[in-house]
Amino acid sequence: MSQAVKQLDNLGEECYGNSCPMKMKQALIVVIVVIILLVGFLVYRSRKSSLTTTTTNSYTTQNDSSGDPVLDADLQDVDKQLNAIDTSSSNADAGLNDQMGDLSSQ
Repeated sequence: MSQAVKQLDNLGEECYGNSCPMKMKQALIVVIVVIILLVGFLVYRSRKSSLTTTTTNSYTTQNDSSGDPVLDADLQDVDKQLNAIDTSSSNADAGLNDQMGDLSSQ
């Protein structure tokens, strides 16, 4: 019994004051990890907020006729395809920027 009490008394003497370099190293490592995580989180938030702004390009077409009906039809098909691509990419951008809504009210 007295040996167990002596061991408990000696526990405090192993690391008294600044004489415990192992615990100081561990505390320093924990502080460094916390700082790295904090910086990483701040960088993540700043990039996330900068990615939410999107721009859409609007194309204007002129109704000029080239005089060649085949060429005019081809140009109209190209315009339709470009408009479809623009709509598809806008829908994809909107889908990537979805925000989680409150589902509790449904």
